[in-house]
Order: sequence, then C-alpha cells, then structure tokens
Amino acid sequence: IIKRLQKLGTGPLCDADKGHKLTSSTSDDPDLKKYKGLNLMDTDVMKLRHAPKQSGGVMIGVARTVQLPRPNDFLAVLSALTDLSAGDVLVVNTGGSTRAVAGSLFTTEATRRGVNGIVVDGPIRDVAELECFAYSTKITPYAGTVQHVGEGVDVSSVQCAGVT
Repeated sequence: IIKRLQKLGTGPLCDADKGHKLTSSTSDDPDLKKYKGLNLMDTDVMKLRHAPKQSGGVMIGVARTVQLPRPNDFLAVLSALTDLSAGDVLVVNTGGSTRAVAGSLFTTEATRRGVNGIVVDGPIRDVAELECFAYSTKITPYAGTVQHVGEGVDVSSVQCAGVT
C-alpha cells in the first residue's frame, strides 16, 4: 500500500481525510510529527509558485479582486472564473485561510479561459501541476470548503501581502 500511496499527490491524500490538524511546520505536537511533510508551510512572503514557460517570465493583466467571505471557503474564487476575461489576473484575499483556495484544477480552467494568473494572500496547492502564473504566501495540500459565494468580483479593494 505504501508504494501505491507514494504515487499519489498530497492533495488527493488530504482530500480523503479532512480530519488532519493543521499546524505550522515548526509544531512540537507529537501527534503531528508523522504528518510533517503535509503541514502548512509557514511564510507570509508572497512567492512565485509557477510561471508558464511560454510566458517569458512576465505576468501582466487587469487585476480583478476577490475577498473571501470566510476563511478557507473558496467558492468565491471558483465563482470569479465566470466574471474573468482573457488577460485578467485574479487577486484574492483569503482572510487568513489555512486551507488552499486554488490548485491545479482551478489554474487549468483559468488558463483555458485566457486568465494570465492568480495572486493569493493565503495558501494554494498542487504547485507542481499549476498551469498559469501563481503567486501565494503559503502552500498546503489541504483544500478548503465551498459554501459561501461571497459578494463577487471587484466589489471591494483587497489587501494582498500588505498591498491594497
């Protein structure tokens, strides 16, 4: 079973059991030591997680903003896809989320629609499989929930990594 599990990404494994506790990677909790490789990466620094090879390393576009209505609930991010146009860049304030609000499925669809990238003040996942530019302050294999759609795109300004 270990050999079969090693072939899976951490995202699907974490989706199978949402009961795991999230802590910082510096936690001394003995129950979490066995999940050390799955812990949330602690950093509040915005970092480039993926740049498409054909892009020339530059992400340019009209910033479209989304404020999550509740931490860890990324339905507003999914809903935003319908309002984005080719060339847009989605900027998301997660409100302190500890679970991912975007990953490979989202960026694949965003790329199909011509979106240039996503900037997230919070966690994303599936970094090795992302399709468009993706910046984030954190990485986690755990996906959030989809319960509250929020107020929509460009309803309010958002703060992302300390910049409004």
